[in-house]
Amino acid sequence: MNANNPRAFPTPVAIVDPNVTRGGSPYRKHVECAEGMTLRDWFAGQALAGTLALPNVDDTNHAGLANFCYNMADAMLAERARRG
Repeated sequence: MNANNPRAFPTPVAIVDPNVTRGGSPYRKHVECAEGMTLRDWFAGQALAGTLALPNVDDTNHAGLANFCYNMADAMLAERARRG
């Protein structure tokens, strides 16, 4: 995963080894994060929702609208990286 485009909503998932117990319960070996949408996808979705809420938007040009939203998401990620 790119450090500048992390998962938007990562979920910790415990990896359990049923063959190893501690106090009678399976031992958690380690924790990973489940896959989810990227922050870029989430930013693009937010841009899409906001744009479609405008009264006079041309929502017939799907490719142009998607391009606009991902350009906006890329700008958000660039600014996020710039600010650290």
